[in-house]
Amino acid sequence: MFSYLAGVGVSKTRQEAVICYVEGPGRSRVAASGQGHVARIGFDGFLSRLRRAAVAGAVCGSMRRSTVERRRPVKAGLVVAGLMILGGALSAPEVRSDEPRPGMILIPAGAFIMGADKGGEQDEHPAHKVELSAYYIDRHEVTYGQYMECVKAGTCRKPRNVGRGFNENPKLPVVGVSWTDAETYCTFAGKRLLTEAEWEKAARGANGQRYPWGDDPPGPEHGCYNFIEKGLCEPGSYPKGDSPYGVADMAGNVWEWIADVYDASYYPRSAKKDPKGGTCDESLAFFRQLRKEGKQGFTGSNPIPDECERVLRGGAWNYNGKGLRSSNRVHHAKRFRIKVAGIRCGADAPN
Repeated sequence: MFSYLAGVGVSKTRQEAVICYVEGPGRSRVAASGQGHVARIGFDGFLSRLRRAAVAGAVCGSMRRSTVERRRPVKAGLVVAGLMILGGALSAPEVRSDEPRPGMILIPAGAFIMGADKGGEQDEHPAHKVELSAYYIDRHEVTYGQYMECVKAGTCRKPRNVGRGFNENPKLPVVGVSWTDAETYCTFAGKRLLTEAEWEKAARGANGQRYPWGDDPPGPEHGCYNFIEKGLCEPGSYPKGDSPYGVADMAGNVWEWIADVYDASYYPRSAKKDPKGGTCDESLAFFRQLRKEGKQGFTGSNPIPDECERVLRGGAWNYNGKGLRSSNRVHHAKRFRIKVAGIRCGADAPN
């Protein structure tokens, strides 16, 4: 419990009760309060105050949620504090909510096999054991309709017009978004981008199977791929392709932006617990060394990047079956807004 947090999440023009909840390290979000008055503070400053008050958190929004804030402000596993303005001070009890997050699947804590020793590209080697804390993942990819809520709120920019009638049907996955767009949307939704390790475990399960559905080669019943003419598919259209945890469309439909920097040399030195990927400096140093050795590429026909790039996972509607394996890694500069790249968010869970 804490007794005073001056100016946190309080409308400057009215006295209101507000709600604060945890978003996890580095994940702050501030909701509109009352008629849209917003109190915004930096995450680090807020977090230090909350730590001193024995509460961890970073998001404050009015109990009178605006149309922007339709997603529940109280999230699973988050510390929630109802704050009341009483004589210029804020007081709040600490409450825990372990209710499931709507539209998300809980991936339990534990180990899994990441990467591949056979049949994969060089940057998938070696297969290695990784231990992960529990987390949540969206069951489905983010749709155009969901993304446009963020655009209408003035937080996200419009996706790029990529043609083919994409970004018109609100039920289809949003595409034409950059890594930065994806990060902005997930933060808006009170979530975050997934790490490579989190994405891969959710896709293949704990035993290291090759595809979300098992080790059998992809069939037409498993996902939305090789559809050069048809294009995107409505999320959840291929239940036989669901992962062991019930996550849909982890093979095909759209590539999904990942939080990690693309570091082709990271796996041999990966952290064994909750890896977050390499750094831009490490990634670029590795590729500079390849150039010195006279190499033109590293994985298949992919050219050596000349800038820090981000990872995408999962294959896409125009991709062949070989690229649908769960360990497959591709990469692009985070500014790129392409017609095959979309969004899937994650979130921290109680551990």
